[in-house]
Amino acid sequence: MKKSILIIAMIAVIMAMGQSCRTHKVPKQVEEEPALCGGYGNEREPNERDIEVFEHVAQNDIRLADLRPVVVGSQVVAGMNYRFTCYDSNGQTVIVTIFVPLPGEGEPVITNIL
Repeated sequence: MKKSILIIAMIAVIMAMGQSCRTHKVPKQVEEEPALCGGYGNEREPNERDIEVFEHVAQNDIRLADLRPVVVGSQVVAGMNYRFTCYDSNGQTVIVTIFVPLPGEGEPVITNIL
């Protein structure tokens, strides 16, 4: 008899929990791509800060003279990595990676050009 009462009580609790879950509305989450730990964020159109970084490095490197950045992705490290997708004057795609160290740790540098 005690087992029957215990089972009935457990079923009642489970049913009550299930009912309460159905009455509460869970806010719909905004669907975003999950961030890749250690990876670059979603590529986007360069903003003013991104362009400043690119131009700062470009003024000292002739290889960037005729490049126009059109897309950028960023990666937080001990500073920030920027991966710019650029077009040259011939319409060819060039990928430029720039590392910007933490404040007081040095100047931005080109780490790769593809």
